[in-house]
Amino acid sequence: MHIRNYKNEDFPSLIEILKTTGLYKEQYDLREDYQRQINHDPESIKVAELDERVVGGVFILYNPWASFIFHLCVDPENQRKGIGTKLIDTAENVLKRRGIKNPVIYLSNKGQQALGFYRQRGWEGDSFVIPITKDI
Repeated sequence: MHIRNYKNEDFPSLIEILKTTGLYKEQYDLREDYQRQINHDPESIKVAELDERVVGGVFILYNPWASFIFHLCVDPENQRKGIGTKLIDTAENVLKRRGIKNPVIYLSNKGQQALGFYRQRGWEGDSFVIPITKDI
């Protein structure tokens, strides 16, 4: 298994994993937005590949003022094999290399079961953000 930068041809596999894990959001998970994001920052979406198949991903939003990690996902058939750990380590290292000391991870109330995973890795906090959105 190895971690690499996302490529446009990874989109169908990554979307399927997001859907399977309940993280897919139609308004945010658009192919053209992913392409625009990696054109802006090629390291912002990482995928885990196992036997030439995408089995996970993580999204990294770097901003010098506030940086975020979200959409950490691993195909359920490949969970508990260290893939999520490698993905979160990679995301943390990208941000650390860029000088970020306190990134934030967004968890929805659906993602509360992942809280233990993050806490085992030193992440702290117990409040949840309720996202509100507006089409502009």
